[in-house]
Amino acid sequence: MNLISRALLLASLPIAFASLSAVAQTAAPSPATAAGDEMAVVKSALETRFPKAKIANVRKAPIAGMYEATLDTDLVYVDATGKHLVAGAVYELSSMTNIAEARTNDLFGFKWDELPLEKAIKMVRGKGTRRVAVFSDADCPYCKRIEQTLQTVDDVTVYTFLMPIDSLHPDAGRKSKIIWCSKDKLKAWLDYMLNNKLVEGKGDCPNPVDELKELGRSKRVNGTPALVFPDNRTVPGAIPKDQLEANLTRGEANAKSKKS
Repeated sequence: MNLISRALLLASLPIAFASLSAVAQTAAPSPATAAGDEMAVVKSALETRFPKAKIANVRKAPIAGMYEATLDTDLVYVDATGKHLVAGAVYELSSMTNIAEARTNDLFGFKWDELPLEKAIKMVRGKGTRRVAVFSDADCPYCKRIEQTLQTVDDVTVYTFLMPIDSLHPDAGRKSKIIWCSKDKLKAWLDYMLNNKLVEGKGDCPNPVDELKELGRSKRVNGTPALVFPDNRTVPGAIPKDQLEANLTRGEANAKSKKS
């Protein structure tokens, strides 16, 4: 349960909207107040309702009459009077784009150019011109599923970051280190993920497993697999092949358009 969910539950607020009216009654100016003052009202309302959260990134939202803000790493939308808060998916209907997800990725997500690719297990299929990074847990059944799907995709370079989730798979960390320390990392990874055959070893060499766990947590990866594409989008879950293909092609096209 994230920060917003806990706070709303404790306050017994409605599921869809969190009323901030008590703050608004004492601090909110008239609707005609300048945007800068309205942002101050929004920030004050959120700070009062969520005193333990870091309130930042307050700005006008791409929704009439609403402002955007972050509570730690949660994105929310608040009206100009500070009376109502909306959290969750927000779609721009003409393109069916989840603007909340896109903005959250911009603020807190992975940047492809900042990924430590040298700490990944690299697999190239075909020419390898399309790219994806996968944060994966060795004992996660959905990670095994996406690995099977990746074997059917051509023209792709896959960077696998070993990210065991200890609370779910307590032995995945040990296995990840053994795989990393093997002579052929890619073969050891595929043997385990596709055939459930773990290479022999102790996993006692220098390895990035703990560092990658922290990196994933810092970027809001709460489950695996998590797929990162060159246009900085993160897509969770073992998506089917058609979606994977579409994301691979889209990721490269978007990345090129941003650089041009």
